[in-house]
Order: sequence, then C-alpha cells, then structure tokens
Amino acid sequence: MKILISRIKSLAVTAIIVRSLAIFLLLSVAFTVTIINEVRYFVQKSHDLAYQKFEQSVESTARLADAIFEAVIDRPDVAGLFAQAHEASEEKQLSVRADLYNALLPLYQSLLSSDIQQLHFHTSTNHSFLRFHRPNLFGDDLTPVRPSIVYVNKHLKPFHGFEEGRIFNGFRHVYPIVHNSVHVGSVEISNSLGSFKKAFENSGTEFVDFVLFKQVVEDKVFESEQSNYISYPLSSELLIQSSLNIPPQGAGPFNVEVKDALLERMQNRRSVQNAIQANADYFGITWLNGALYSMKLNILENGSRQEPVGYVVSFSTFDYIAESARGHLNQFVLFFLVSILFAWILYRQRSLLKEMKRYARYDSLTGFMNRRYFLEVITAKLTENVAREGVANREGRKRDWVPSRYSLIMFDIDHFKAVNDQYGHDIGDLALKYLATLVADLQKSNDGRKRWFARWGGEEFMGFLRADCDQAYDFAETMRKMIEEKTDLHPDLPRFTCSFGVVEITDRKNLQGELKRVDQALYEAKATGRNKVVRG
Repeated sequence: MKILISRIKSLAVTAIIVRSLAIFLLLSVAFTVTIINEVRYFVQKSHDLAYQKFEQSVESTARLADAIFEAVIDRPDVAGLFAQAHEASEEKQLSVRADLYNALLPLYQSLLSSDIQQLHFHTSTNHSFLRFHRPNLFGDDLTPVRPSIVYVNKHLKPFHGFEEGRIFNGFRHVYPIVHNSVHVGSVEISNSLGSFKKAFENSGTEFVDFVLFKQVVEDKVFESEQSNYISYPLSSELLIQSSLNIPPQGAGPFNVEVKDALLERMQNRRSVQNAIQANADYFGITWLNGALYSMKLNILENGSRQEPVGYVVSFSTFDYIAESARGHLNQFVLFFLVSILFAWILYRQRSLLKEMKRYARYDSLTGFMNRRYFLEVITAKLTENVAREGVANREGRKRDWVPSRYSLIMFDIDHFKAVNDQYGHDIGDLALKYLATLVADLQKSNDGRKRWFARWGGEEFMGFLRADCDQAYDFAETMRKMIEEKTDLHPDLPRFTCSFGVVEITDRKNLQGELKRVDQALYEAKATGRNKVVRG
C-alpha cells in the first residue's frame, strides 16, 4: 500500500511538472510570438522613420535648388548670356558655351562642396548644351533618355524627382529658362546620391545603397560610362555606381564585413528575389553575430514616368536584448524620445523652409519685397478687385459697389552711380538700406493705409498703394521731402535725393502697361531736373 501511495504521489508530481512545463511552453511560445511581432513592428516603424527623414532631406534639397536657381541663374545676365545661343550658329554657341562656363564655374565649384553633383544647361530642343561635370561632352539629344527635360521644355514648369541619366543618376531639379518672354532652354541642378547616403548613415545604425536595374543602365547610360557601374551582391539584375559603393559612413556596428554578410544572407532568400523580379517593396529581419538587423527595399521610381528603375536598399539594427530588458515602459519612453526628435526635425525643416521662402521673396539688403514676389502680390490684389466687381454685377449691386483705386509709385536715387563711384559700394548699399528704413518708418507713422514696396532693381524701388493718383502723389511728395531732409542729417552718408513717377492704375487687366507708364513718369522726372514727383 505504501508503495502504491508512493507511486501515485510520484505520478501526481510528474503530471504537475509536465502540465506546468506544457503551460509554460505554451505561454513561452505565445510570449515569444508576441515579442517577435513587437520587435518586427518596432523595427519596421523605426526603418520607416529613418526613410521618412531621408525623404524630408530630399525635399529640403529641392527647396535649396529652387533658391539657387532664383538667386543665381534666373537673372538677366545669366539667362541673357544663355539666350544668345538660342537658334544661333555653332560658332556662336561655342563662344556662348565658353562664356557661360567661365561665368558660372566658381558657382559650380562651390556647389560641389555642398554635394551638388550637376549643373547642366539644355537647349529648348532637349539637347545638352553645357555639362559642368563634362564640359567637353555636349550636343547629344536627351529626348529618349531624360523625360524630365522634355517635360520642362514642353510645359515650362520645374521638375523635382529622381531620374537616371547618361552619366550620373540623382534627384533632379530642372527649371525652364525664359528670357525676354522667349523660352531658350532649361537648366538642371542635381544632388549627389552620396550626400543622401551620408545623411542617412549619420546615426551609425543604418546604411543605404542606391542601385539601378541592369537593363536601365544599359539603356540609358553612355556606353563609355557604363564601366562606372558594378554588380550589386543582392541580385544579378542590380548594378551600383562604383563611386557610391563605399563603406557605411556612420560610426556604429556596420562595416564592410557586416554589410557583405547581410547582403549574402538576404541574397539567398527566395522572398527577396521574388520581390526584385516583381519590382515590389520588401521588408525582412535577420540575426547576425548575435545582433538583429532589418532590410528594406524601397522601389526607386523615375520621377517623370513613375516607372521603377531601381531600389533604395537600407539596413538598420538595434540591440534587441538591451531594449527588451527595459520592458514596455522603456519602449514607450523610446517612442516618446523618437517623437520629440522627429518633431524637432520637422520644426527645423519648417523653419528652414520658411527662411528659404523669405529669401526667395524679399531683398536681403533693404527688407523690401523682390520684384517677382511684388508682382505676385499686386496681381493677386488687382485680380481680387476684378473678381469682386464681377460678383457685384451678378448680384445686381453695381450701383452700390465702388471699386478700389490703386496707384503705383516708382522712384530711385538721383545720381546713384556717382555715389558708388565717389564713396564706394559700401556707402551705396548703406544709402539703399537707409532709404528703405525711411520709407518703412513713414509707412508706420502715416495714415495707416496699406502699401507695398519692392526693390525693383539696383537703386530703383516700386510702391503699390490703395489710393487714387492725388493721394499717391501726396504720399510720394511726402517721401521726397523726407528723404531730402533726413539724408542731409545722416553722419555717414552724403546728401542725396530721389525722383518719383506716379500713376493711377486705370487698366487692372494690363499690369505690364501700367508698369511701363510709371516707368515713363519716373524717366520724365529725371529728365526734367530730378528731385521731383511727376504724374504719368
């Protein structure tokens, strides 16, 4: 009996142990599955966040390219020089090409230090005119291989996006060039893919490669340049530009050996090869030397045709054991910190965009609007006034509705060239700045009417007022007297005066005609003695 009881107790203990182990195993499996899902979710979200920062970096470079084009290239001297080659003889084009190269070479050299890879001018017929990275290679027809240039020359609208090229590949920023209302061609400002690689790998926990499909390289790249591309270990269908096949740039766990081992491991996955064959995105994780890594394949599309041309291949890692040991609380803390970092990046990007927007709209010396933005503002005001008149007509309120009256004031400094020649350009700049300050102070202390002012060019300024011609004349006369009195008292400036032209806008649909009228009024003021106000 004692033996039986002993066996029963032994069986009971064994059953308890077995059941406990089974329950523990089930819980462990469930917990492990949960952990794996959480890790996969966390890694993928972290990967996506890094890629979003990369995309934001791409967007920021587009805004930088906009600023370069507007501030340096889209100017009368540069555009005018390029326009001389439009429909010109080959001999004339050679001369213009050399002049353009010499004029912009210092700019191009400074752009190289900012990771700008290409400055490339094209004719209106989509032929290469001047490649600053290959100045002796020109005249080839880009129509079959560069749809972005075809798009810009056809629609006269800028293009931003990735596109493969005859030599380099990159994120292109292409702009139409119009001189004296004639479309003369386009220009491209392209960022080096190496700059985006450097930014992506800066944290040390990611590395990235930009690869193209082999067929794309064979179809698009000059045969003489195809030797610059080598096979990419992930697939025989992928090539990488040799200049971009460099070790990871961060100081983290990635090095050449780790990168090669990860690519070899991922190459052997059927799911990876299936994704590449299908031109599809891919995400996967793997263990290597006790560390957890993730790989993401993002399709790289041609920005104009929206066709797959390659991949952005990125790897990320984090210390799984250290992270999991902290528990879910630390995960929430990590998410919170990442959110703060992401919010800070967005804030910084918005601040930079706002600053760049201001540089694109306002003159840095005087603080007044630049010519382009000024025209946008007053065109909008006049269009709004015309639209309100149309609404009043439709609603039968024509008798009750009084249209707003607007006037233009154009003025400049008398004998400004003499000021520059006699006292130097520093004093000339100080005079322009002081003049803008006087006008701004007068605006604040006057009758509260809204007025807009722009630096029209050189020493010329333009004002737009909601006023009739008499009111605008009185305001211009007030400005003239104030400038004459105030500059006489300035300790660092020679006394100077200004001449003014004033017109009331009578044809709100013909702004160019009104601008010509006010310019003629200013010309008359200067021709008949200066330091006066003349109505147009």
